[in-house]
Order: sequence, then structure tokens, then C-alpha cells
Amino acid sequence: MALEMTRHGLESLPDELKSHILSYLINPPPSWSWQKNTLDTGLTRSSDLADKPLKSMILVSKTWCRLVSPLLFAHLQLRLEDTDQTTPPLLAPRIKSISANFREWLFRDLGYPHDVRLPYRHVWQSASTEKAAKWTATLEQQLASLFAFLESPNNGSNSENVQSLTVIATDELNNNGLDYIRDEVHCLIATDAFWNLLFEKLDPARVTVLAPPSKLACLLGCSMNMMDAWAFPGMAMQLVSVWREPRPVEVNDHRRSPSGSDYDMMHPVELVLEPNEYGRPAFSSFIYIRPWTHLAVNEGSFLEAYSTYEYFHKNPPGILASVGRAFRLEMDMWSVSYKAVFPFGNHIGSPLDRITYKGNSSNVRKLYVKIAPDPDDTILDDPAQVGKADITDCWREVESAYRFLTDPALRGEPDFTESGAVRELEMFGFGDSSISSIRETVASSMETAGWQEVTTNEWHSSRLLSRLSDYGNGTKVAGELESMRIE
Repeated sequence: MALEMTRHGLESLPDELKSHILSYLINPPPSWSWQKNTLDTGLTRSSDLADKPLKSMILVSKTWCRLVSPLLFAHLQLRLEDTDQTTPPLLAPRIKSISANFREWLFRDLGYPHDVRLPYRHVWQSASTEKAAKWTATLEQQLASLFAFLESPNNGSNSENVQSLTVIATDELNNNGLDYIRDEVHCLIATDAFWNLLFEKLDPARVTVLAPPSKLACLLGCSMNMMDAWAFPGMAMQLVSVWREPRPVEVNDHRRSPSGSDYDMMHPVELVLEPNEYGRPAFSSFIYIRPWTHLAVNEGSFLEAYSTYEYFHKNPPGILASVGRAFRLEMDMWSVSYKAVFPFGNHIGSPLDRITYKGNSSNVRKLYVKIAPDPDDTILDDPAQVGKADITDCWREVESAYRFLTDPALRGEPDFTESGAVRELEMFGFGDSSISSIRETVASSMETAGWQEVTTNEWHSSRLLSRLSDYGNGTKVAGELESMRIE
């Protein structure tokens, strides 16, 4: 009887209070754990029942089921896997429109400097290949399934409830290192149509893409050199995540529209780039499709490559090189996070330098980096991954990368000013502070540059601290600093 009265009491609460109760049961989805060392297609799965309180609540009553259902489907995943089902040609009209104006689509995106266009040097061919046709069919089938799910009256969800979307793909799109040919372009066009149609239906605050290198590049609207991919099995799956949150008032916004002095858009030029060069993502990429404020990249592990002859000459199949060219003056992106295990210093140094320091007119204010395994990580105990690698080389690359990213003498002072406003990095966080040698390297460089440590793994520039002091007492400042942490 007491139990029945309790249930009656809960059921009598107004929906607003019930929704407030449910807010305490909402956990971040597993896909938000972008710093995982091992990336696989199980990223969105949770085996712990304690992580599924909403699924338990949905069984209580019809009322709770109605309130929980929109929350249950707030974080969706879309797996781009081949199926035998037939679907209406959703993408065909958009693909036809893009194909009819191919050169304009490829070369005349406003704001593209000539030296970072997509690296295609072929003449357009209208005939699609079997590979491109298969990729297009996969996109259509999975998109149709997603739309059908959202429109179904049985699951209590709809497109307005979707807060985040995780797209997962498997298998490489292209295994030939120099295969910048027509099938890849047709795949890019289909991907362009896919993202535009999807974002007409959904407006998620976060999008995560987990895929093998060449397919991840295609989903980002760029190209990938796979010539040395065989040496990097630990990079077989990579992740890119973008999301948007309100910009803290302490983080200056220096966005402006590009001017003629920034970009030369008068005479598009088709360049011939070297095979190991990467073009910036096409303007139709999902990186540009919404005003994202945060970007996270996880490239996996480079460890196996250290066992190869002259590893430092190998070209990692990493997405960072292309993403590093994506930043533009008018973007809202102010925070970038990067994760990998033992990446080559020359692989990450240039892109991260381009994003945050000299030569790039971006709005990025915060950089977070984690590139070493944790002390309790077992990766170095696995003979299959270590192989013949000299672990000293691995740690040398890590220290070299941190030294470059934090030492003004190596990196150079920020050199971009506009109308008196300085666009420069103001927050630097790193996830390897538990390793004493790395911590000493970073501390020495940052102190030399006049930065101050505000937490055990985050440093702020004197310019930012001075600005924060204008916003109130120490308690408020501490709260604002904590709100800007991204891990």
C-alpha cells in the first residue's frame, strides 16, 4: 500500500518537476569520451547498467515513458554500413546540381587562398565509378533509415530532440596512396549532399565522426594520403568532434569578414600539390556548416610506426594536417583539443602552430594537447605494438613536440594584429602533467613566456589573467577559469 501511495504521489507531480528529476539521471553519452586510447566502433556502447538510468525509468509507467523518450534519443548514432535495402534516391538531385557546376564547387568557394585548395589535378569526368556509387548508396540508405526513425510516431522522438550525432564508418574508402582520381571526387560530392540534407533535418549541438583515415577525410570534405598507412595500424580509426557552447565573456572575439588583402579570389588556380600535402576541407564540410566553438581530434597511436626503417620519413595518415587548414577569420571556433599516442613532432607541430600561433588569423584562444600514454597505461607492455621500436625515440618525439608548442624561441611570438586587437593563444592545457619530464619542459617554456599556471595542467597568459581580474573577486575568477576547462 505504501508503495502504491508513493507511485501515486510521483505520478501526481507536474511534468515540469518530473523533467527536473530526470535531469539528474542524464549522463554524457559514451561517444563524448574522445580521449580514449583505443578507438573502435564500440565507442557509443555502454555495458554498465548504472550508465542507463533513463532506460530503467522508461519502464515505470506510460507517463514516465512519454517524458523519458525524447531524452533517450537525444544522442543518436548513424553507422555508415552497407545494406541490401533499397531507398529513394535522396541525394541524387543535390549531386546532380553540384556535378553540373563542378569547377565552381571545387575552386570558387569564397575565402579559399590558392595555396590550400583541394589537391586535385585531374580533368572532371562525369561518369561515376563503382566505389563512388557504393559510397553514395550507403549514405542514402543510412540517411533514409535515420529520417524514418525520427519520423516514426512509436519512439517518442523527433529531430528537435536530437542534441548530438555520432557518425561511425568502417573500412577504408581508398587504399592507394596517390589515388587522387575521379572516384574520390564523386565520393566527396555525395558526402557534401549528405551533410547538407542531414543538417536541414537536424540541428545537433555536437557532431562526432569516427572512421578510418580515408573515409574520415571524405566525411570532412578533404583528401587523405594513404601511401604509408600500412606502417600505422594504431591510426586505423580516428575521431573528429565539433560542438558549440556559449563563448565566455573573458574570451575575446576578433572575428571579421575576410578582405581582399586576405584572399585572392579573382582568378581561381588549379594547383599541383605534392602527394604528401593536404588540402583544407571543402567549404561544404560539416566543420563550417554550423558556428562550432570547440574542436577535438584523436588520431590514435603512432607507436607501431617506430619499428619501421627511418620512421621519421613516414607520412602518417592523420586528419590533423587537413583540419589545421580549416580555420578562417570568421569562424567561431575558439578551442582546439588534440589527442594521440606518441605522434611525430613534425606531424603535429605545423598544423597546431598554424591553428594557434604565427601566420594564421584564427580566433582560437585555447589549445589542449595530450600525446603520451598515462603512467598506468599498458600500451608499452604489448610486444605487438612496441615491436622493434626504440622507446627513447618515442619520448624524444613527445618532448620535442611540447617544446615546440610552448617555447616562444622555437615557435615565434604571435605576429597577427588587426586594428589594435591581438589574436593570440591565451590558454594552454596538457594532459601529460603526471609525467615529470614533460611537466618540467612545459613549465620552463611557459614561465619563460610569462604565462602562469592556474591548475595542475593548465596555463594562462598574463593578458588573459589581467582581463579576468576585471570581472570580480577571486571566487568568481576561479569559477570562470573552471568553466573554460576542456578535457
